[in-house]
Amino acid sequence: ILDTPEVDMEFMGYQIKYPNLTGKVVDASGTEQTIPVLDATQKAALSNNQLIGTKPDGSEEVIATNVSITENSTMIDLPNPTHYTKINLKFTNPIEIQAPNGNVVVATYKFRLAENSYNDVKNILDAKPDNEQSYSDTYNRANVYGDDGASHQWNAQTRQMIRWAKIYAKESAHTTQNQNLGTKYLNEEFAMTDGIQFRHNLPERGRDVKNPKFFLLADPALEFKGMTTNSVGQPTFGPYLNNYRVEYNFKNTGKTAYIWDFPTFHLPKGSNYYTIGFYPRFKTTKNMAGGQNSIDTYMSWDNNEEAATDKVPGLYDDVLDLDNDGNTTEKFTSKKATYLYSPPLELILTKRSKRADSAETLYSTLTTPDSEQIVDYKLNIFNNSITGVSGFTFFDILPHVGDKAIAPDQQGHYADRGSTYRLGLTGPLDPNPNYTYEYSTTPVTEGNIAANYTGA
Repeated sequence: ILDTPEVDMEFMGYQIKYPNLTGKVVDASGTEQTIPVLDATQKAALSNNQLIGTKPDGSEEVIATNVSITENSTMIDLPNPTHYTKINLKFTNPIEIQAPNGNVVVATYKFRLAENSYNDVKNILDAKPDNEQSYSDTYNRANVYGDDGASHQWNAQTRQMIRWAKIYAKESAHTTQNQNLGTKYLNEEFAMTDGIQFRHNLPERGRDVKNPKFFLLADPALEFKGMTTNSVGQPTFGPYLNNYRVEYNFKNTGKTAYIWDFPTFHLPKGSNYYTIGFYPRFKTTKNMAGGQNSIDTYMSWDNNEEAATDKVPGLYDDVLDLDNDGNTTEKFTSKKATYLYSPPLELILTKRSKRADSAETLYSTLTTPDSEQIVDYKLNIFNNSITGVSGFTFFDILPHVGDKAIAPDQQGHYADRGSTYRLGLTGPLDPNPNYTYEYSTTPVTEGNIAANYTGA
């Protein structure tokens, strides 16, 4: 039995056994019988052999003599893998087959690519894209020589292919890009779908996606109601969903960020997809401005394409520098979902604030100043009704401990505002001839918002 690799290979080990099959024959009387393919004598004769390797210079060396061939033979690993151009298993005595049926002997040889062949295959794969169509094939040819016992020589040949697939792991999709969530109205709850998919073709040990962080950016006035998740092929991130932190005006976007630090997850061996689904929920509020807005999602991880080993590249530029390394062209993943908020047909009053040392474009519904920090704020009124409005009055109640809402709820109650500190003006308002300004230093009590007002 002669095995001939068609590229340079190193021989690493062998397992040679017989399957102990039976076959059917017809005796001289015409009766069909079932007998072993090999009788006991022939089975014993199998172990009288030589396993011979041919070196690249054409010389031969005996790898093993009298290899034990049984029904339960195991793999024999060589201490030093060796480059042979041929592996020849020669039986000392003829092996007589009593009855034909399937494989008489099964020889399993373990090879690895020699260094030059490995480099050839690697160069081919490196030039191909990261997908399931990227592979390179090598072949081994096997010949079996014998005769029929009547001096008639015969030769059977087969050829086996080994497919070397490209090893990779990458983000393959983030759905649904530019998702349109439609038109939303006051106090409406809605959800969105965020699916992050990884495509991989990996060897036995697989590959980790290390220390993923998920970022959800939304209008500060849009109420976050929670998030669920699931994943295909792995346990979900469900136990970690309530453990998130909030950052206001994240990276100067004017949006509030909800950030999760998830544990490392594993992409297993084989060729497959791994998808994580996130399903955040929101509720519109009266503090939202009308018009087009978006919810932006991002995920970063440690071993993207910038990692030295075990890379898992993303699809989209890190425009916000999520990992704070100064590199905004490396690849992570991101997605934008848009919605149109249509406020009620009424006058809509919104209040925005910012630190005094912040840019004019950074007014937000929530500001986090330092102690003694001066805060600028402004009131905006938008007529979203269908008629003109005039003669309206603004009441702006600065916070103090124990303060109340300025209008009752549907049950007629004045809810606590929940303020925990007092805030005062640091200077007068800029005069405007179209308005009359009045001040009151009397704390607001239930049902009494106009107490002791005096002219400015």
